[in-house]
Amino acid sequence: MPARRESFVSPDDWARIRDAYKPNDPFRAFLEFCWETGARPQEARAIEPRHVHLDRAVIAIPPPEAKGRRTWRVIRLEGRALELVRERLATAAGKLFTNRDGAAWTSYALNCRFARLKAKLGEKFCAYEFRHGFTQRLLVGGVDHLTVAALLGHADGQMVQKVYSHMDQADDHLRAALRRASGEPEVGEG
Repeated sequence: MPARRESFVSPDDWARIRDAYKPNDPFRAFLEFCWETGARPQEARAIEPRHVHLDRAVIAIPPPEAKGRRTWRVIRLEGRALELVRERLATAAGKLFTNRDGAAWTSYALNCRFARLKAKLGEKFCAYEFRHGFTQRLLVGGVDHLTVAALLGHADGQMVQKVYSHMDQADDHLRAALRRASGEPEVGEG
């Protein structure tokens, strides 16, 4: 069984990370896309303009290019993610998300940027933690694990239910659910 993925970017972490970069920084755009969509870092790095379908507000990656190579990977775009994609499309030639030089992000380049971020914030983060943070936010927000799994591109809900939930770290959320189930008023209610 795979190890549990306990590390995730929280909303507070995201605010600190986002604020560490200027709004037009390409690394910030890459991270923001991952934060808003839950895309795998390797998916976000590989997106090309041909994958973008603004008429349907999706990024559609064909099976030969998608993880598992069996089904289409569809990344739905709403709000800020849709804005980011529109902004990037205006100048994209090859990959949608590129560095300042217009080159595709490599794993090495991302790792270097995360090392600089660690020096700046004093805390280590990695790209996959944005996907885990997306998952955590949705689950705590009350989205069922099957819907979250579909948004993440999983074949079924087992991975989210068993591995990604992080619910053992969401004590406030679990206590609120228990109060609702027992008919007790929410904290702050009459």
